[in-house]
Parts: sequence; C-alpha cells; structure tokens
Amino acid sequence: LFLQPEADLSETETQFELTAEVPGFDPKTLKVTVEPTAVSILAESEETGETGFRSRELFRHYRLNQEIRPEAVTASYDDGKLTVVLPKVRT
Repeated sequence: LFLQPEADLSETETQFELTAEVPGFDPKTLKVTVEPTAVSILAESEETGETGFRSRELFRHYRLNQEIRPEAVTASYDDGKLTVVLPKVRT
C-alpha cells in the first residue's frame, strides 16, 4: 500500500518548515533526504498479523523555491508527527 502523508510546507524569511502526519510508522524507519532545493520523506512498514502480511510505504517530495543549507536541517518526531526545519541559505 502506497501512501502520501498529510503534510504542510510553510515558509518564513529564514527557513522552511515541513510537517507531516505519519502515524503508525516507527520513527526509525523514517528517512528524510535533503538537497539544496528539495526535501523528501520516505517510510516503510511491514507487518504480519491475523489477516496476513501487510506492507506500507509512504513518500512525499517537495521542490523548494530557495536554496537551503542541508547541513543545518533538523528533524523531530512526536506522537505521529514529523517536523523538519530547513534553514535557508542567507543571501
């Protein structure tokens, strides 16, 4: 099952902030990939239960209108919500 999380990308003068709802995924499986003008979120989950094997994958990708500093990006996870702060390159 392929999912696109409910997500929001906001922008201030100094940074972008991406928040994504990712309930049911182990935070250890979340992978955030950053490039100077893009960010992606990927997560995978596999479960075996009474109804059989279940595999889920979540993906979201954003192109940014301004360059960011990948080395300064931070991410946090709390109660099913992933927050990624993407500081902009100062011009």
